[in-house]
Amino acid sequence: MVWQSARIESLQSEVARLQESEAAWKQSAQAAGEAAKMDDVGTLLRERNALQSELAAANARIIALMDLMLKDEAELATVKAENEKLRRDAERYRWLAADGDRAQALLTRLSGHEVEHAIDAALGSQPEGSQVAPGADEIKAERDALIYAVARKFPGESRFQTALRYITEAENRSAQCTGEAALPPKEGG
Repeated sequence: MVWQSARIESLQSEVARLQESEAAWKQSAQAAGEAAKMDDVGTLLRERNALQSELAAANARIIALMDLMLKDEAELATVKAENEKLRRDAERYRWLAADGDRAQALLTRLSGHEVEHAIDAALGSQPEGSQVAPGADEIKAERDALIYAVARKFPGESRFQTALRYITEAENRSAQCTGEAALPPKEGG
């Protein structure tokens, strides 16, 4: 884009030079005597017409370069957005590749965007500028891994509620075996 700006400046300088040249020719014609004016009128008119044509062509080139710059800026914004999306996808891939068991658990239980959301949650994606308590990312990742370990959720329940049901039922079975008191049912969501 620097070369485009330099080219526009060059064309603008050329336009200014041509305008100055036209003004100089007009002053020259006024300074000359009437006889010289009459002889040079045809020449001056031709030169003026040529200068006007050059000026129109230079203005057209400036407009074309400005259009090209605007298209380049729009394309750059599109490329930046695509780059960010690809960077995020690569981050998700690296997270999956780091632990094959974790990847298999997620991919067999979830589909489509659920996988992306689960990975983003495990990666601790936070809105920009938000503050997270130390260790919160690890706790969130562990919680999400536990929730997404639920292969089949109960109808009408969230994965969290079903995971909580499974844990409570297992704890109660264990308590029955050891003679301890059962856990009360908990509401979650």
